[in-house]
Amino acid sequence: AMLDDIAGELAAGPQAEAALELADRLLEKGRLLNANYRYRDAASELARALELQQASAANRSWGPTGLELAWARYSLGRAEEAIALIQEALPRTPPEGNAELLARAYGSLANMHRARGRFEQAAQARETQGTLVGEGEGRAELLFETAMDARQRHGPASREAREMLRWSRQAAAGEGDRLTEARAALQLCLLGAEGGGEPACADDVARSAQQALRDSGVPRLAAEAGLARARMLRRAGRSAEARGEMDRLLDELQWYQRFLPGVLGAWYAESRAGLAREYLALSAGGDSPGVRYLLALERIRSVEAADSVLPPSRMLEPATEEALRSLLARREAASGDAARSLSAELFRQIEMARQGCPGCGPGGVDRLSEDGLQALLQGLDRDEGVLAYFLDGGEARAALATRGGVRTVSLAQPERIQQLLARTRESAARSGAGPASAAALADLEALGKLLLQPLGRELPPRIYLLPAGPLRAIPFDALRLDGRYLAEQHLLVNLASLGALERRRPSLRAGYRDRVFVAGNPQNQRDPFRFEISLSPEIGAVTDRFVGPGLHVVQGVALRKDEFADERFAQAAVVHLAIPGVIDLASPERSRLLLAAAPDAADTSRVSRVSGDPADYLSPADVASFELEADLLLLSATGVSGSGESPFDGRVPLVSDFLAAGAAVVLFSLWPAGDEVAAKFAHGFYGRLESDPDVASAFMATRQAGIQSGGETNLSAWAGFQLFIR
Repeated sequence: AMLDDIAGELAAGPQAEAALELADRLLEKGRLLNANYRYRDAASELARALELQQASAANRSWGPTGLELAWARYSLGRAEEAIALIQEALPRTPPEGNAELLARAYGSLANMHRARGRFEQAAQARETQGTLVGEGEGRAELLFETAMDARQRHGPASREAREMLRWSRQAAAGEGDRLTEARAALQLCLLGAEGGGEPACADDVARSAQQALRDSGVPRLAAEAGLARARMLRRAGRSAEARGEMDRLLDELQWYQRFLPGVLGAWYAESRAGLAREYLALSAGGDSPGVRYLLALERIRSVEAADSVLPPSRMLEPATEEALRSLLARREAASGDAARSLSAELFRQIEMARQGCPGCGPGGVDRLSEDGLQALLQGLDRDEGVLAYFLDGGEARAALATRGGVRTVSLAQPERIQQLLARTRESAARSGAGPASAAALADLEALGKLLLQPLGRELPPRIYLLPAGPLRAIPFDALRLDGRYLAEQHLLVNLASLGALERRRPSLRAGYRDRVFVAGNPQNQRDPFRFEISLSPEIGAVTDRFVGPGLHVVQGVALRKDEFADERFAQAAVVHLAIPGVIDLASPERSRLLLAAAPDAADTSRVSRVSGDPADYLSPADVASFELEADLLLLSATGVSGSGESPFDGRVPLVSDFLAAGAAVVLFSLWPAGDEVAAKFAHGFYGRLESDPDVASAFMATRQAGIQSGGETNLSAWAGFQLFIR
């Protein structure tokens, strides 16, 4: 409907021409941003260009813009979005002058189908890509990807994969494509190491191929080579060397994701599952395998979270970042002596940046050591434990850590677990509207049996959960065992990272009542002829608890962005934001808290689609720029949407950003439960804090009171609120 409205506005003359001229400029800007690996920015600009072109009454094909946008989304790891857009854009892309663009689109389509096990669709797309590439330049890379298709479909014993890799090497030698030649050689060595019928190549051949790719200066090729080398070393029984290779690879990936996000392209999104499985397999050997396993999960989560939005003080200098991106783009486009010269310069510049990056440890990254984790676990009390899960496709495993050690348990029915989590996420999103259904309760019971029952009676009273993937979108302590919610007998606290164990019992500092910031009800007082102030039940409940000179309240039309530049916000000990918002797990940068200026702030179902004016909302980038002193920050009117494609991502947009900005504890809602429910929760929670400043204990007592007051179906009264500590 919105596009139809725009189309009507642009249908006539000069205005339509101006809109198409703007679309052309946005398209060109998007292409340049894609070329410099700034895919998030590119996606934003190209989406605007696509909207304008689709809305125009002029007879102009928007296919090329759609394919350019699809490339940005593919590179960001949003595969399903990219697939849908490519399929829609291909018929609208004229062949004339677009052969290279079309070949890239079909190639990425084949890669995405391959990664999802859709091998017939992958083969069709690869065949069309081959027709477009022909026998000229790019043939060697096409043959390499065809070999990877066969290897993924048939395993390391695939004769087709070996044959295609040999042809790829020959074609690369003929084209002078040394990088594809090295890639093919290394993958042939890996097939041999994995028992695929090819004799294992000499170690110096594999090392030479890997070094050629590391020396290339192309991050994704160096990463591909490092992962292949680690796999070969593990299969040769050289586990210590393999772990060293993987540690180095993860350090590099974490640095690139944090300081130069995008330069790995789609490689990381397509490879992270295999990367995680390899690293976790290496953790199984040696002393303390459970500790190694938990530490490996934390490393994987750290890499996944490394591309979070950062404040300028924790980023590279803009000139340094731009110079590195420009060098990388020029290197990818170069060949021969120019490529070797650019590679050498890249190594020098990147090494300087890694050693001098802000807030980094040695080598450019911070990571928890095995001794550090052991010390954290030894510091746990007897009633405390850490719980983490690995849920990926056909594998599911739980890890429970206490001061006595770490126990890992293989979980049955991993596919059913995934199905139940998806259903629970959907039913949880509806829970704010009323009582939980019998089907939803049955799913929570089934999940309890699959995720909790295998741990037996070992679950301690106080559980620190490391949520990741689908676990971020469900009320985990609403899982049921023997007809009771987990929350009835256990306190669940979500950890942003294992390092949060150092701050696992957060309390409000003395004098917190003197520094309270409350904001909300942004739709109040829309009528310019009404001047009375009417508090919502929730705002009223909060102000009743904190009435006094230390309370600062902003609501209604006064709730604008500049209120968050006020030192009373930055210095507040307690921040309560009753602001409608969406936490978008699939596209974190689309998450937002809506302010008074937003036209549809009251309609949380449309939050992610309304106003694009940055003045209308707080984004994760806005939150990242804050410097907070809050002991407690509460988001009472948010709702979680989407699921994300990574099973290892532990970030909750906005929540993680507020924690990174300095908030010690963030309480947020998985679904907007409504003003009355939020008011009752706030009144009870803040009341308990008056007698006991332990935030988690007050939270647990409030939830248990909510359960007892309404019976087993009243999930909306308590389960939506979740607690995170940093």
